[in-house]
Amino acid sequence: MFCHAAGRREALCLACENAENNGISKTTERMDRRMSREEVFERLNEVFRDVFDDEEITVTDATTADDIEEWDSLEHINLLAAVEQEFGMKFNMGQVVSMKNVGEMADIIISQVG
Repeated sequence: MFCHAAGRREALCLACENAENNGISKTTERMDRRMSREEVFERLNEVFRDVFDDEEITVTDATTADDIEEWDSLEHINLLAAVEQEFGMKFNMGQVVSMKNVGEMADIIISQVG
């Protein structure tokens, strides 16, 4: 099976495995092109809305935990796990501690999933 995140045939990432289990072809979704920053933010907005249970949230490059009332340390862990699952990637500890805003999160996602 072709993994969209790896860009080649190998073990599936979590996103591809979940999609395959649900009969969805996530692998062909982005196989031939890089994900745009706009697409990343569209998906991040959905994740944030789900995690914080608030359909009004719209994140930008400059959004931080100070901008979202419910964003505490526990929700931060839930948010990172949800983002990893949505994009089929994993943040390393250095990335987690260095992220200052959602723009930096998007940069990491693009660099790994592109």
